[in-house]
Amino acid sequence: MPRPKNNTDAKWPGRKPGSYQWYEIQDAVDYWKEFEKTKILWPRAF
Repeated sequence: MPRPKNNTDAKWPGRKPGSYQWYEIQDAVDYWKEFEKTKILWPRAF
């Protein structure tokens, strides 16, 4: 359940306030371009 707009309790166990559905992202996704960048991968040595 989203936190009521007039609630100032920082320890609210629910979601952030907003008009989004339960499956939508609650935070801004301004960093999405980071996922498009080239990645460096190497095999794990045992």
